[in-house]
Amino acid sequence: MTTALKQYARLECPGEWFEDANAQPKDVVVSFGKSSLLLSDAKGVPLHHWDMRSLHCERHGHDRGDIFSMEGAPDWVRVEDPSMLDAIDTITKALHSPPTRSFKLRRVFIPVAVIGCICAAVVFGPGLMRSYADQTLGPAQRANIGQALGALMSSHFCSSPEGDAALRQLADRLDVTEIRVHQTAKAAFALPGGTFVIPSADLSKLDGPDVAAGMIAYAKAATKHASPLSQVLEDAPVGSLLKLITQNRFDDTLARKLSDTIPVKMPPAPAPIDLVQTFQDHNLAVQPFSKFLENADPNLARAITKAADNTPDSKNPSLPDGAWLGLQSICDF
Repeated sequence: MTTALKQYARLECPGEWFEDANAQPKDVVVSFGKSSLLLSDAKGVPLHHWDMRSLHCERHGHDRGDIFSMEGAPDWVRVEDPSMLDAIDTITKALHSPPTRSFKLRRVFIPVAVIGCICAAVVFGPGLMRSYADQTLGPAQRANIGQALGALMSSHFCSSPEGDAALRQLADRLDVTEIRVHQTAKAAFALPGGTFVIPSADLSKLDGPDVAAGMIAYAKAATKHASPLSQVLEDAPVGSLLKLITQNRFDDTLARKLSDTIPVKMPPAPAPIDLVQTFQDHNLAVQPFSKFLENADPNLARAITKAADNTPDSKNPSLPDGAWLGLQSICDF
């Protein structure tokens, strides 16, 4: 490994570091240390590093790839530099040291688990495979699936300078990667990778931005017991699940179908306690959304009102008045 690293000692490139699936990317400089891959800021201050033995490079064509640790860390770095990607491939292949016990076990476990999953799918159906995919796919893979679906839905997304600025403010308030407005969606939903989508039909009728924020909180709370990936794959056939698990391929035909069906499908309802906790985590007012829910789900409306009885409602509006007006008119352009 030392010889291989010396060859690339001066090699560095820009990258985008995602600390987890919901985080905004940070611009970093990717370079090599003595036995690790280093991430630094523009001033050369180290931010993070990974042991070279744990690295895995998931390439998307010749010029682009996602690099992450096989030790289960939630972060990854996106690189668009073929020289750096080739260097990482070369170095990881040149490592002659015996793998750690955990990696040995993983090398044995993954193929056996995949074979077992395929056999079990014949008996138990796609439910077991969805569960397996949800437990094993990493954050970079989830983000790529979410991006693919978002790209296919893009013709239904509304956009305007003022509306987009308001969505960024709302995303910061709720600590999510991105929020989009969909012209035909029935309810708010989450995509793998941290993008949340709200329907345009309700915006002009809502009493205020706290209700729009409540829609995102509702979808976010629902992910505590059903991840966005598991929701996306709920209707996926066995063949598509097999491609995803064994070949790391998200089927194009399935993606096109899901981009049409997800927006018109009602997402799972969150547990009242999870919904209230999400409101409290982001300092959101419960009562405006509870009132909005009275017709659609009166039982949940009563439950969250009761659960929040002992907590004073937030007086801090989710958006300023000007931003809210911009968001309401986002689909007028």
